[in-house]
Amino acid sequence: MASPALLSPASDPGNPGAALSVLVIRPPAAAAPVAAKLRRRGFAPFIAPLSRIAARPWQWPLQPCAAIIAASANAFLAMPPLPAGMAALPVYCVGGKTAQAARAKGLANIAYQAENAEALCRFLQQKPDKSALPAGLLLYLAGQPRRPVIEDFLAAAPVTFRLVTSYEHMRQKPTAAEQAALPPKIAYILLYSALNAADLSLLQAHIASETQILCLSARIAAALPAALQPQARIAKRPTEAALLALLPPRR
Repeated sequence: MASPALLSPASDPGNPGAALSVLVIRPPAAAAPVAAKLRRRGFAPFIAPLSRIAARPWQWPLQPCAAIIAASANAFLAMPPLPAGMAALPVYCVGGKTAQAARAKGLANIAYQAENAEALCRFLQQKPDKSALPAGLLLYLAGQPRRPVIEDFLAAAPVTFRLVTSYEHMRQKPTAAEQAALPPKIAYILLYSALNAADLSLLQAHIASETQILCLSARIAAALPAALQPQARIAKRPTEAALLALLPPRR
């Protein structure tokens, strides 16, 4: 099946009725549902991944787990089959898509869903005795590279945890075919990660002075090359709905 970049019409700034181009900077599997939403709203979505996700196989620890902590849906990509009796294991996660991925793997007990890593840590430390944390081994499924927010919190808390790197976020340059499928100038760019923000200059040829770079958080905006930071706009909350709300109404 052709990618959204090959199926979408290019934007025409001189024609108010033309579809505005929106470039989704995410790996294809994650970008495709966003592209579908944009098309339904009357935009012309394009996809140019600046990274790919590589799942890392891992095994459940021999010691029984008391809970799982995850900050990305990618954490569950290579999850081995659930051992008997673990379907009720509480999951503390960041984001609705992470919760959905956990449920899809048979983990139905979403104990808490936070908007970002900092909010998750605030929830887990809400009581002086850290009683929000379950007793026993906490399994933290994380990516690489990652911010150390959650692991630093766990290391300072009176808990036992094991960090499992279950996926890698790997940089990649857009191919010649991906570049050729893009319109000459993009109207809007959606950014979901600081890693991709730092590499956005790889698409400089398609970024005009009026291109708006929509960022999921201030941290992502700060990772942009200095020359592009004035074009950044930041979502009010670190959610996809808030990010898409930065786009103008179309239909």
